[in-house]
Amino acid sequence: MPAQQWGPEHAHEVTRKLFGALVDAPTLARLQKIAHEAVLLGYRAATPLDLEVVMGVKKDYSWVPELQALKERASECVANS
Repeated sequence: MPAQQWGPEHAHEVTRKLFGALVDAPTLARLQKIAHEAVLLGYRAATPLDLEVVMGVKKDYSWVPELQALKERASECVANS
């Protein structure tokens, strides 16, 4: 799917398809919230405001720890269900 078609609603749909039958409703809601946050993080990572990053002079990996935290939260949801 092209990136311009991806959005929080799609993240909710994919999460439901992946985990819907395996987890209870509260856990699914938490996974959907995490997916929503991941989409927003992707938007922020793809549109840096730092001119040096935009020009390719400096790399920006500041989003990596936040992505790791989202992955850990999602893993905990699945492990606890």
